[in-house]
This record gives sequence, C-alpha cells and structure tokens, in this order.
Amino acid sequence: MIRFAAVLVAMALAPAAFAQMSPARAAAEALALDADIDRDGLLEAEELAAYETRIFESLDDNSDGRVTELEFVGWRYGLAEHAIEADRVEAYEATIGLLFDFYDRDNDGVIVEVESLVASSYAHDYADLDDDGALSYVEFATGHIYSMAIRGVFDF
Repeated sequence: MIRFAAVLVAMALAPAAFAQMSPARAAAEALALDADIDRDGLLEAEELAAYETRIFESLDDNSDGRVTELEFVGWRYGLAEHAIEADRVEAYEATIGLLFDFYDRDNDGVIVEVESLVASSYAHDYADLDDDGALSYVEFATGHIYSMAIRGVFDF
C-alpha cells in the first residue's frame, strides 16, 4: 500500500520533475516526500521513525510483530516491475537481501520493530552529512541506505 501510494502522491505533486527521473529516483524522492510529515523539506529523525513504523506494519503481512525475509522480499518497494524492465532482477533481489540483513540487527532471520527503528536511526545518522539532525531530500536520495542500495541497482 505505502509502496505505490508514495510514488503516486509525489508524482501528482510534481509531474514535470518526476517525468524526467528514472522510476527508481522517483521512488526515492516519493519516499522522502511521504515521510516528510510537516512538508518542510527536511526529514527529522522523528519523522523517519514514524515512517519506519508504518513501513514495518506494511511489511508484516500476518501482523505477528516479526518481518521474515520472505515478507521483506515480497514487499518489493514498488520497483520489482522496473527491475524486470531494466533486466536487473538479480541485482534487485540481491540488494533487497542485503537491506534485509542491514535491518536484521541480531541476524536471527526476522526483523522486529525495535531492530527496524535502530537500523533506521543508523541510516538517518549516516546520511545526515551536515550533522543538523535532519535529512534534506538530497541527503536522503544520496546517502540513506535504501536510496544507496536502489541507486546501485538502477543507476540514478
């Protein structure tokens, strides 16, 4: 649900800009827009944590409080079709597997919400290049673990 809603909302807000972007870059920008609750152009840690909770709930298909690798890979971030079109399915699936490993902090094969929030916090801190406690959309698109991983697959 979130995976397509974010892209659609963002594309509706800025159709000319998104029309010139690759689908992967548009998805990264759309995620930033969707996470920016107060629409100030910055992603504060609290906004990303709230967004991470929404994503976790969306990933947890059976609502048992645990996201398995199958649930994680099955979510697809709305880019599975683009991976097929770009003939990048293997790279995409390997990247999603690496993202799962990043979020599975204790390496037990499942992600619980606290692991998701810790990983999100690390990703936020890493991407915050100016150390102001908030990510600009550019910082998110270039330095957040999700964006870096997807950029590696789709070259945006």
